[in-house]
Amino acid sequence: MKRLEIPKPKDPMVVRTFDTIPSPPEGGVVIKTAFCGICHSDLHFVDDEWIIGNHDKITCEEMNPRLQYPLVLGHEISGIVHAIDGDEKDDLKVGDRVIVYPWLACNNCDFCATDFPNFCYGPSYSIGCSGSNGGYAQYVTVPKKSFVLKIPDTIPLDIACMLPCSTLTGYNAVTKVKPTIEKFIKLQGEATLLIIGTGGLGLWCLQTARASLPKGTRIICADINQSKLDNAIAHGADDCVLWDRSLSKDDIIKLTKEKGNNGSIHGVIDFVNSSTTASQAMECLCKGGAIALVGLFGGTVELSLPLFAFSLHEIYGIAIGSINQLRELIDLVANTKLIPPDITHVSLEEAPISLMKLKKGQIAGRSLIKF
Repeated sequence: MKRLEIPKPKDPMVVRTFDTIPSPPEGGVVIKTAFCGICHSDLHFVDDEWIIGNHDKITCEEMNPRLQYPLVLGHEISGIVHAIDGDEKDDLKVGDRVIVYPWLACNNCDFCATDFPNFCYGPSYSIGCSGSNGGYAQYVTVPKKSFVLKIPDTIPLDIACMLPCSTLTGYNAVTKVKPTIEKFIKLQGEATLLIIGTGGLGLWCLQTARASLPKGTRIICADINQSKLDNAIAHGADDCVLWDRSLSKDDIIKLTKEKGNNGSIHGVIDFVNSSTTASQAMECLCKGGAIALVGLFGGTVELSLPLFAFSLHEIYGIAIGSINQLRELIDLVANTKLIPPDITHVSLEEAPISLMKLKKGQIAGRSLIKF
């Protein structure tokens, strides 16, 4: 068995080979990995830092004390069930095509037991991030069968691996702004959603928004890269706006509003979530609008509390999504013709190069490790 691991914080990643395949833990499953997504959040563990305020940084171990190196990254996992502890049941068998829900939280509280693991106060336990090695390996151990979901034959395994993180995150954001979009469509017959950032997450969000939001929703995309905006148009965006860094904040807000229905932006999903993008997004929102903050770029935003109250704005923090939302998403992808982001397959040995390209913004769409 081969796996790619970070031996120590900030050390170069290395491929190691083991003679044995892991056995499933009690009540658990071993997955033979088919594909594993290379996610931007993996870079936090490679660089061993999180930006939490105005460029204030903490280490990954300070962020989550359960994190231990050596670490095998990879939380976007699809593959074939290799072994199951105990008797096989009709709902999961050896040989099934599956994906893994990696966001296990503490798995020992009322929140985790009722499909709200993101509300868990316990120490975070996530496959490929903390507590368990991930999908940058030929075999992955999952501690509970319930975190392994079968996928229909209509979903290719490379597309399937992206569902538990990049696709689920965007879908969760869409569900948060959806009531606001529906409200304005009911009142005015139309509404505009602004998606900021048109990388892999933004493109998946564009697809799930188009499939989930009601008729009359206009979707526009913003980015600092024109080629990425062109790609968003090719993936179904109604319009786009270049947030050129040479423009003033007022000019960017004016240009963005002009793209909306009647000069209004009713919902925003920010996949960058920096001081700049979040503040610009909030000033783009019309009265009663909603914004979902997703990205982890870092920074702070100053709010006028009285104006915020009078604006009737709703702000949501988005951290992945629930396992029930993932089940909904599997059905959506299986039954709707969605255009996934551009996909590049790389080998396990090529993954470190792909991570550095991702860090430099040189990846269009998504890179996946193919086993």
